[in-house]
Amino acid sequence: MPARQRRSPLVNKIVTAFTHADDDNWLPPRFVVGKLAVQHVTALDYGQHLVDGTPVDKTTIVSVPNAGAELLSVLKEKALAWERQDRQLAKKRGRMDGRFRDDHVDPEYEVVLVREDQWEAFSTFCHEMDEENARLTMERQAEVAELIREFEKRKAKSHHTDNRED
Repeated sequence: MPARQRRSPLVNKIVTAFTHADDDNWLPPRFVVGKLAVQHVTALDYGQHLVDGTPVDKTTIVSVPNAGAELLSVLKEKALAWERQDRQLAKKRGRMDGRFRDDHVDPEYEVVLVREDQWEAFSTFCHEMDEENARLTMERQAEVAELIREFEKRKAKSHHTDNRED
């Protein structure tokens, strides 16, 4: 790793983060929880942030202090629930996308292109999808933060109660 790049203090720590949206499959950013790693990409001279091997948006990384097994389990269950919701959302988005496209594959680009008369509507659809992705990510970040706060409060209360019994 080049000397000018500093190693993140969160490397090998448990974190939560979100991936980038998967526009090819109409999926919003996915929530992940696990150990953070940073892999240097020499050709592009930057560090790719990975959570348990999944590339993530580094601006969404949040440390999970005192990550116990129970909290990790709850966060991973939440990730699975959102993943199921996102698959349903992607199916809906895929059906909507199909309404804007030609019925045949363009021989030059080898994809099904958006019909000319649908460009403006398609652009609006994409803009609304980006806004929905941002809203979902913000709502989910807030929900995760609240879950972590609740676990920390419960842990502090339990620790306080345990100390009084001694």
